[in-house]
Amino acid sequence: MRAHFDDQEIVELTLICSMWNLSNRFAEALRLVVEPPGKRITFQPADLGEGPAVG
Repeated sequence: MRAHFDDQEIVELTLICSMWNLSNRFAEALRLVVEPPGKRITFQPADLGEGPAVG
């Protein structure tokens, strides 16, 4: 890697990869629903503060 990146860039790449790994493990542990590619999760009006809470 040193042929292409200096020490600071290697540290930054390591940090980014580590944070990505952390977020994946965190989401997996909480069993979060992943958005399908190209689509967004549809929120209920109550989630957006636009209506009565459900349940």
